[in-house]
Amino acid sequence: VTAGQCLPCPIGTFSGVEGAAQCSTCPAGSFVTLLANDAADGLGASLGGEACISCPAGRESIDSGSVLCHSCAAGASSGEGQRCTSCSAGTYAQASGSAQCFDCLSG
Repeated sequence: VTAGQCLPCPIGTFSGVEGAAQCSTCPAGSFVTLLANDAADGLGASLGGEACISCPAGRESIDSGSVLCHSCAAGASSGEGQRCTSCSAGTYAQASGSAQCFDCLSG
């Protein structure tokens, strides 16, 4: 293979190794990005991904090969790399993208 024959990894796949013969698919709960330390927003790369990292808390990807993580809906939360789950009785998450549910106030 010559430099002119190298191709970027397809959407939803990545390779962190220069000269790799194949690309890997990110599992659910993670996303493809260009930078291995790009977890702040959960928005990744659509082509030529070089890293696969966990979705940040408050976001999820339910399918493998995701290039972005979706915010949890209001009333739900998630930890890093986890699926969004509804807040349990007596707790709430007022805004979308919550990393945790909070106890309801008395009264």
